[in-house]
Amino acid sequence: MKNAWLGSVTGIVLGGAAVWGYLGYSGQSTATATVQQPKTTQQSPESKKSGFLSQDLVDARLNELSFKEVMRLFYKDNMRNVFVNEGELETQNFVAIGSPDEAGENTVAIMHPIINYRNMEGEARFLVMIEKVQVMENGSVVSCHACVGSLDLYSFKKLTNGQFQIVSKSQPEQEYGGSYGRVHLDREQILNNMQPIGKKLIGSFYQSSYTSTGETSSSWNVIHLPEDDFIGAYGVADAAGDNAGNHEPESPLHFSFDSTIQVLDNGKKYFPIQVNYSGEKPNADFSSIEPANQSLVVNYNAEKKEYQ
Repeated sequence: MKNAWLGSVTGIVLGGAAVWGYLGYSGQSTATATVQQPKTTQQSPESKKSGFLSQDLVDARLNELSFKEVMRLFYKDNMRNVFVNEGELETQNFVAIGSPDEAGENTVAIMHPIINYRNMEGEARFLVMIEKVQVMENGSVVSCHACVGSLDLYSFKKLTNGQFQIVSKSQPEQEYGGSYGRVHLDREQILNNMQPIGKKLIGSFYQSSYTSTGETSSSWNVIHLPEDDFIGAYGVADAAGDNAGNHEPESPLHFSFDSTIQVLDNGKKYFPIQVNYSGEKPNADFSSIEPANQSLVVNYNAEKKEYQ
């Protein structure tokens, strides 16, 4: 079923790998790539003031959402050349930002495929993802099990003159989860789960996973895409888990559980989120394994900026 909150795409099946135009990698112009937009935003003579973005960013216009233009807008005084071993990253279009740290590691930025979606008014929006990974002096990505990359998110709108203007962005300290030096933000999950998560708020869900000592666990996370505040990502609840690496399914010590997630539209500013579990999981103190056939409802606490 087509997700009504995704941007219209001509000649492309939504939900598959081809839905994302690899604009950041090829430098191809978004204006001529894959998107036939339902609506564009009128350009006013003067940029409106923002309560959270600098006026320089609000006034900025990009001709295309290419890696080159995005990096020059947000990291213009902070870029330099860097050596990365061939095959370490999925693209050859990268650049170092900032200075090497005390260990000689460089922060290297790459751009992921753009996600096209619609805001609550049905206007086209473009989510740009700049991942930052650590690269050692020898050109190898720092990939320890517990190492996590970082990510900057930027939401843009397209003006009637074809240029792009920023709508919102994430804050530098925002965490998304990951391992082996990378961020675990599944673009297909973000696309397929895009939906209203509040009265005037669009957002999406994704899972982040972790495996250690024979056990695998994953958690549900939600991304808020407001246009009057910073983009945010928040943990929701456990999503799935098992210890199949330690115990066969026939073992009394084996457990495995999964879940689905749904938004409960109650008409309020932030909708409650319900997680429905199935399978078996350990109890709170891991003293026994019990059926996991239950539901959990969490609500967003705006003051604490977390779901509880």
